[in-house]
Amino acid sequence: MSIAEELFERWEAQGTPSLIVVGTAKNVGKTTTVTALLQVAGARKLRIGLTSIGRDGEAFDAVDEAPKPRIFVEPGTVIAAGRALVPHPRSIEILDEHERSALGPIVFYRTNIPQYVEISGAPTARGMRSVIERLMQLGVDRVIVDGAIDRVAVVATGSDPLIVATGMALAPTVEAVAEATRRFIAGDRLRSARVLACTTCPVGEGRSVDAHVLGEAVARTTGLPCYDVQAGLRWIH
Repeated sequence: MSIAEELFERWEAQGTPSLIVVGTAKNVGKTTTVTALLQVAGARKLRIGLTSIGRDGEAFDAVDEAPKPRIFVEPGTVIAAGRALVPHPRSIEILDEHERSALGPIVFYRTNIPQYVEISGAPTARGMRSVIERLMQLGVDRVIVDGAIDRVAVVATGSDPLIVATGMALAPTVEAVAEATRRFIAGDRLRSARVLACTTCPVGEGRSVDAHVLGEAVARTTGLPCYDVQAGLRWIH
């Protein structure tokens, strides 16, 4: 079983159809974690619904124009995104439209071909819950929500389990990253949330550390299972 499959199994063991992946900062591997989970779901022939609390999947960051990982989906994926991010009509099938986001009404569509997508979604807890429920009504087996650091309070209000992505973009040292991650999880905004695990990214903000050292520190400090889905590593205390 791969590391990504093991992480997916932790989600499956919760018996909940929806999962939220949230980052402690920008550039900590949140989209990489989402992509790894999408690949496992695809290999298992599960129909996936995908949305975001903020905006994700763009080629370049809207603030600093830095390159970002893209989100690649297989045919049959159902996406909820603001109308401004909907791909060319020939590559998708539009299924529904409701709620609103900063990028217009939220459109629900099914992909017809393999493609990169950009996603956005409802900015409120009520809206996010409505989007998740509509995705399930449209026939998906699982829903993955790409969280947003500035809207953590929104993602922590429901029963959805969380995976927290963290990494060296958060703080200048391994010890500082581990402690900041612990505080993030234990803080008021996430205190009632069900956090399953952390994923780690050993590079960021011009810094690079040994993946083993970072993963071990985060697992030890948070008391949570920790995974590096890119390097294929795990740490469990």
